[in-house]
Amino acid sequence: MREPLSPRKRALIALKQLQDKLSALESKQRSPIAVVGVGCRFPGGANSPASFWQLLGDRQNGF
Repeated sequence: MREPLSPRKRALIALKQLQDKLSALESKQRSPIAVVGVGCRFPGGANSPASFWQLLGDRQNGF
């Protein structure tokens, strides 16, 4: 028959179990995210980032 575990060993086992749970939860939060598309509407008739910057550089009204 086994001897009962000391309070210190029981605490170390509990600590290890909690660390494993924490690691599992943290790894779920770091799951990769894929960006599959980006859409944007520019003011002032601009249809691309470059034309929007040109509009701003020319100090035109974008509204």
